[in-house]
Amino acid sequence: MDLVHVPYKQDRKFQLRHRPGGLRDSGNKLRAQSYAFTASTKEEYVTWLNGILRYQVSAGSQGRESSSSEMSGSAGSTASGSIRTQQGEAGANATGEDQLQQRQDEACLQQAQPSLGEFVYSTPPTKHIVLVRHGHYINAHVPQVSDSQQVLSQMGRQQAEFTGKCLGTAHNRVPTRHDVTIYHSDMTRAVETASIIANSFGEVSLNPSPLLREGWPGTPYSTDFPVGGAAAARNNSTFEAMQERTRVDLKRMEKAFTWFFSSSGEAQEESDEESFCVLVCHANLIRFFLCRALGVDPANTWGHFEINHCGVTRIDVCANRPIKVIAVNETGHLPQSLITSSEDHL
Repeated sequence: MDLVHVPYKQDRKFQLRHRPGGLRDSGNKLRAQSYAFTASTKEEYVTWLNGILRYQVSAGSQGRESSSSEMSGSAGSTASGSIRTQQGEAGANATGEDQLQQRQDEACLQQAQPSLGEFVYSTPPTKHIVLVRHGHYINAHVPQVSDSQQVLSQMGRQQAEFTGKCLGTAHNRVPTRHDVTIYHSDMTRAVETASIIANSFGEVSLNPSPLLREGWPGTPYSTDFPVGGAAAARNNSTFEAMQERTRVDLKRMEKAFTWFFSSSGEAQEESDEESFCVLVCHANLIRFFLCRALGVDPANTWGHFEINHCGVTRIDVCANRPIKVIAVNETGHLPQSLITSSEDHL
């Protein structure tokens, strides 16, 4: 296998050419297969480059030794052949050519190969974020009701139990399991949902965060207001209050996204291994996170996502790679009778 450093400006790419011994095409040349790899960090780039250079020096020196050995073997065969009869010379020469070809093939296969760990591509640690909307709750549509009065209904508790069992079972199936950290909104319905889900994970830390509170990221759809309605709304205090609420909530939601989804955020543990983080929060915040993860402006867009009670959304965060949205609003773990609408706050 030939290891070749191919400079692609800042791409830090390498090319590996594999040449299997004894396999030749119609042109009597060795067939080659090429593979391209990209180093994820500058340090890995330097490690690979140094390893390739060491390998090439080693392969070159062994190639010269092999050539010297072949020349000596050829001279010996010639001397031996001179004392044979003329009838046996043709057969001896044919045998010598076969032996020479065999030695060349063996030398190709016996060339020093790089150690397994030297050129293995190291994947940066992945942070698996599982977003769960709280369960169904009472007094959802009662105006001016306090947070303490918006508690989970019996249906909401059942939804949370099914969700916890599903997440716990899925995590136990992972061959290399890691500890799970649960963050949740400090609003009552989210606190109760997170507590029920945590029962399926055994010992797990529960971390309340006001950053995960429900909010209003602006108008949910681009056609929310007709032209006349928008003009009329701007003339009353309700519209101004809504605008101020949107400004405050957007600032907090953006901070929450940076905190939990940035590869260098405080929520990312200092570890070289993958991590699992469950965020129990609210529909509008999950919609906002989805827009940001997809690189879409949440304004006039976030309302297009359907997020049911205890629906599960999965997003993976990995350094030096784009954020990956794995699943949106999974509800397959819930019986059909427990799938309730997410339109409470639109």
